[in-house]
Amino acid sequence: MKKILSVFVALALMLACIPVCVSAVETPTFSAGTVSAMPGDTVQIPIRIENNPGIMACIVSVSYDPAELTLTGADYCDLFTGGTAVPGGNLSLIPFNLLWYDYTANQTASGDFFMLTFKVSENAVAGDKTITVTYSADSTFDVNGDNVAFETQNGAVTVQGGWSFSEDCFLYTYVSENDENFICGVNSIDDPFMSDYIETFGGWSFNVEYNDLDVESTGSKLTILDQSGTAVEEYTLIYLGDVNGDGVINGMDIQLLLEIMTDSDTWDFLFTDELPQTFAADVNVDGTINGMDIQCIMDCIAHDDFPFQFIDCPVPER
Repeated sequence: MKKILSVFVALALMLACIPVCVSAVETPTFSAGTVSAMPGDTVQIPIRIENNPGIMACIVSVSYDPAELTLTGADYCDLFTGGTAVPGGNLSLIPFNLLWYDYTANQTASGDFFMLTFKVSENAVAGDKTITVTYSADSTFDVNGDNVAFETQNGAVTVQGGWSFSEDCFLYTYVSENDENFICGVNSIDDPFMSDYIETFGGWSFNVEYNDLDVESTGSKLTILDQSGTAVEEYTLIYLGDVNGDGVINGMDIQLLLEIMTDSDTWDFLFTDELPQTFAADVNVDGTINGMDIQCIMDCIAHDDFPFQFIDCPVPER
């Protein structure tokens, strides 16, 4: 008897260790997708039906901020084998209604139901632009005429913010061994300034703090601000050839170059501390300061009828 009792106890303990699987109830849901975009982009957002228990008709509605998004298209995804889809006509209506019906049978497929196309405003500010999803409970029912309850899940167009260089310039960024960020690559004889070739989007902006000579030139600080006005990046500007940072390229820069080349203390100081003048003096970006850099400056001065001169050089490998 004791042996039989021991067997039953052992079996009970074994059963207690076996995990019990409880099937989760999958909730019928209408949802919108989420995509990333840049200001001015055109994007597509799917409206989905998930865990479909079977419906004969439904009306799904979407709302959004028309100041930052414009609905330009609404297309049925041919999810069901039968029935009729009626996107809500006037695309400018908010909320925009998506109607589907099949008065002969329930449809139980799940997946992309409609595809909405949005144009993102050129002036859109970085962040999530919510696509709100609702549905008409009284107009969503099955073949028996019973209302079918759904949950809804909103989507979004996530607008990106940032900055870049315009396409008509040669600029590059460089991080020094001292973790200082530089923007280099431009010779300025007079105007325009390097900041004229920096573009921001998504509500980002920038400002330039002039150097000690109170001009935007070698040594000036550029700060990138996000859409909230928070500083996210800072760079020191390097105008190749403007060695003394006075905002022009002339004989004074050649004189300073000659001093750098003949005074080893100056040379070591510049390169050791990675000052802006170091990069401005290496005009052709070959990693050394020599007569070739003086020749570049002389060429630049010789073309003083051009207000802006670009140095044609590869991005350095430092």
